[in-house]
Amino acid sequence: MTFAPTTKGAKTAMLAALLMVRVSRGISVGHRVSPAAVAAALPAAGTEAPPHSWVAQSAATAHAPLCVNSGNGELLQCRRVRFVVHADADGPVPLQVRFRGNPAEDVSLAASINGHPLTDVTESDSVGCKVSGSRSGASADRDDMAARCHRPALHRGLNTVLYQFSTEVSVRELLVLRSTPSLGNPGSMGRKGPARGGAALAATAPFETYEAEDQKCTGKVIGPAYRSYINTTDIASEASQRRACTLSSPGDAVEITLTSPGNVAELRFSIPDGAQAALEVGVIGPNGTTNTFQIQLTSQFIWLYGASISPSSKNPFFGMAHRFYDEVTVRLPLPAGASSLLPGTRIAFAFPSAVNATASTAPITIDLVDVYDVSSPLAPPSTGFVSIVDHGADPSGKTDSFLAIVDAVNAAVAQKKAVWVPEGRYLCSSGVTLPTGVTFRGAGPFHSVLVGTPWFMDSPKAVGFYANKTGSAAVQVLDLGIEGQVTGRNNSAQSQGVGGNFGVGSLFQNLRIRHTKVGGFLIGSPHQTDVHWVGVSVHNTFADGITHHKYSGTTVEGCHIRNTGDDGVALWSGSTQADANTNCTIRNNHISLQYLASGISLYGGSGHLVTGNTIADTLENGGGIHVCGDCFAALPMSGTFRILNNTVLRGGGMSFWGKSELALGGFGALNFEAQVVNMTDATVIVDDLLLLDSPFSAVQFVTIGTSHAIRGVDLERGDSRSWCVCACP
Repeated sequence: MTFAPTTKGAKTAMLAALLMVRVSRGISVGHRVSPAAVAAALPAAGTEAPPHSWVAQSAATAHAPLCVNSGNGELLQCRRVRFVVHADADGPVPLQVRFRGNPAEDVSLAASINGHPLTDVTESDSVGCKVSGSRSGASADRDDMAARCHRPALHRGLNTVLYQFSTEVSVRELLVLRSTPSLGNPGSMGRKGPARGGAALAATAPFETYEAEDQKCTGKVIGPAYRSYINTTDIASEASQRRACTLSSPGDAVEITLTSPGNVAELRFSIPDGAQAALEVGVIGPNGTTNTFQIQLTSQFIWLYGASISPSSKNPFFGMAHRFYDEVTVRLPLPAGASSLLPGTRIAFAFPSAVNATASTAPITIDLVDVYDVSSPLAPPSTGFVSIVDHGADPSGKTDSFLAIVDAVNAAVAQKKAVWVPEGRYLCSSGVTLPTGVTFRGAGPFHSVLVGTPWFMDSPKAVGFYANKTGSAAVQVLDLGIEGQVTGRNNSAQSQGVGGNFGVGSLFQNLRIRHTKVGGFLIGSPHQTDVHWVGVSVHNTFADGITHHKYSGTTVEGCHIRNTGDDGVALWSGSTQADANTNCTIRNNHISLQYLASGISLYGGSGHLVTGNTIADTLENGGGIHVCGDCFAALPMSGTFRILNNTVLRGGGMSFWGKSELALGGFGALNFEAQVVNMTDATVIVDDLLLLDSPFSAVQFVTIGTSHAIRGVDLERGDSRSWCVCACP
C-alpha cells in the first residue's frame, strides 16, 4: 500500500529551517520487490578494499568516553580505544594502531582481547605483522605517526579489542591487516536479506537463515499480510517477510538444504493458543542417510491480547491478538566423528504422522529456521578465576544454583578474580547482582546457560544480571546464554537479561538472551558512560531489546534482535542536560519483528550515530527508524545526529493508539515526530538510506497538535509519492 502525499499539517511542518534533515546521496525507496531484487540493489559483498581500517575521525562518536576529539578533524586524544574485529576462524590476526605520542617511542601499549586482563604489547608480538595491500580512508603514511603491531589470538566471530596507552596520544587509525583467517564478509547478516553497504563488518551473524516460504514447502504458504492486533488474526502479519508456511496434515513439511555447515537449528514457529504440538524432524545427509526424531512445541510464550502494554494479558476476551511466534532450539544429530552437518544436508520439519497423547493435531506454522555452526566449548582461563561449580552450582539443572552463583561472585570479588561458568545448564531462581570490576564468563552461549524458574508478573528479580543500586562499573559478562521463563510484561517487575546502573568500562559480549521481559535495560543513576554491547542476540522478549536511559558514549554493535515487545534498540535521554543521552552509537545490527514500537528509536539527546544497520518487519505502533525530539519527557534533541548507510525492509507498522498515523494507515519506515515541543534545535543527517517494500509511508513527519513543528526538512532524491506530513489533533 502506498499513501499519496498529504497536506494535513504541511503548513505546520514546513515552517522555518532550524531542524535540518539532509540526504547527501539520497533515500532510495521501492515497493514489493523480491529478495533477489533486494540483493541486486545492494553493493556486492566483499567490495571493501583491504586492509580494513577504523579511521579516527569516523570513530569519534563511537568512542567519545574513551577518546576526545583533538579538534583537527582527523585525530583523537586517547588513553584507551576499543573496537571490534570479526574473524572467520580461531587463530592470530595482525592488528596495527597508528598514533602520535610525546614522544611516540616512549609510549607503552597494553591490549585486552575479549575482556581478558590487559597485557603489554612488546616487540616480540609484532612477528608476522607485515602490512599488505593499500590503506583505506584517511590513512596515508605520515612520518610523524608511530605504529604498533601485534598478532593476538581471536575467536571465530566477533572480538573486542581494547588498547590502553601509558599516556594520552593522538590516535589516527586502527588497522586489521589482511591475513588468514580473513575478516568476515562485510555485507553478510547471516540471513538471505543482505546488510546495507560494505562497512558492516560487525554485522556478520553466526548463523544462516532459511525463510520457510522460500524453501520447499509442501504445506500452504500464507501471506503476505500486514495487520496484527485485530480480532480476526492473520499470523502471516507477524512473520518475517510477512509470509510463512503452515503444516496442517501428515505429509506437510518445510525442507531446507544447508548452504553452509551447521549443528544447531533455531526454529521460529506458531501454534494455536493453549496448544502443545509435536513436530517431526528428519536429517538427510548428502549420502542419503536419514535420522528422524520428534520435538515438542509449546504456546507458553506466545499469544497476548488487548491494547494494554503493561500488564499484558493472555485473556482472549480482550481481542486484538498479537505475539504469534516463538522459537525452539534443536541440536541436530551428527555423523560419528563430525562436528557439523555438511552443506547439501537436507533438514525436513514435518507435521507428524503420529503424535503423543499430550500433543494436539493443530496446524503448525513455520516462519524461518536459523542454522548455527556452534564451536566447541571455550576452555576456562588458565588462572585467575573462580568456578561456580566449585561453589556448589549444579550443571545438570536439577537443583537451584542461585546461591552458589552468588557465593562464587563474592569469592571472586574477595580474591580479585573472574567468575567462570563451566559447560552446563544451571537453574537460577533469581537475578545475580554484579559489583564493580567483576568479569562473569562462560564457555559459550549454547554451552553455559542460566535457566530461569517460572516467573509471574508480580515476582521479584528473574534470572539475569543486575548492577548495584549505586552503580557497577567495569563489569564484563561474556559467552553465556540466559533463558528466562517470562510469559508477560509488567513494567513494575524486574526481568532483564541485563539491567540497572552499569557504568564506565562495562562490556556485554556474545550473550544469547531469550524469554526475558527485556534483553538489556540500563538506567544511569546518576548519568553513566562507556558501555559496549557486542554480538548479543536478544529474541522473544516482552518489552525492549536493548535500551539506554541517561547514558553517554555507549555502543551497540553486531547484535541480532528479533521479536521484541518494544523498541529493538532505543536511546532514551533523561529530561535534564545532566542526564542527557549523548554521543551513542548503534552500529551494524540486525533488528526485526518488533510487535510494538520501532526497530531503532532515538528519544531526545544529542550527537548519536546510527550506521550500518538492517531493520526489517516492524509490526505495530512504530517505524523502522524513529526519531522523536522529545518523547517520554526526553530532553529535546540538539546537536548533530547521523543516520548513515542503513536498510529498512518492510518497515513501519499499524497504529492502534488513535493518533493520526492511523488516518495514514500507520507509521513510516523512517519516522520523525515532535510531541510536546518543536523539533528545532538539532541537525539530523540522513545519508545512504534504503527503504524497501514499506507497508505504509516510506518517510513520515508527525507533530502532536498544530502548534508544534518539525522545521526545515530537505529530503533530496527521495520518492515523493511515499512521503507524508501530518499533525495529530
